[in-house]
Amino acid sequence: MARTKMIWRQMPRSEHQTKTDTQKLWKEFTEDDSISGAACLSVLTDQKYFQGGFENLEKIRNSGVKCPLLCKKFVIDAWQIYYARTKGADAILLIAAVLPDLDIKYMTKICKLLGLTPLVEVHDEREMGRVLGIDGIELIGINNRNLETFKVDISNTKNLLQGERGRIIRERGIIVSILFLHFSHAL
Repeated sequence: MARTKMIWRQMPRSEHQTKTDTQKLWKEFTEDDSISGAACLSVLTDQKYFQGGFENLEKIRNSGVKCPLLCKKFVIDAWQIYYARTKGADAILLIAAVLPDLDIKYMTKICKLLGLTPLVEVHDEREMGRVLGIDGIELIGINNRNLETFKVDISNTKNLLQGERGRIIRERGIIVSILFLHFSHAL
């Protein structure tokens, strides 16, 4: 039986934390045994929406984290992929709602040339259909949060993996990551 692995998310510091607090959190986080089994660590690098930055990615990479790092940013231009790689990213988020198919295809090729894994995020049936039509996609992230309303619907994952789409995903061996999945305390 396959073992479930988690993608951990690094949150940028809040306005109440000092720089020292943030550095302390990174150190504590990298020394936490629970992260050693993580599939990867998702690092928010988008300044405008998440108060992150590429410097966070670089600091975490240089802090001794052994697991792969996912650069989580609204990527709209190829230079961002190259830059993320220079800052220590092993994977990068490509959001289908933001990118046309040709850009996803082009950016996926760039990622593979650089040794990066592209995680292509979808939210609805239309985006899933588009992404499944692009050759070379190996990792799809299903976002259960509607980016227009910001409401979370965990049944979204089930709906997107049913029927023909689910069969195609299984046949191609595509790995699916689920974003905004809620866990109860009973788990």
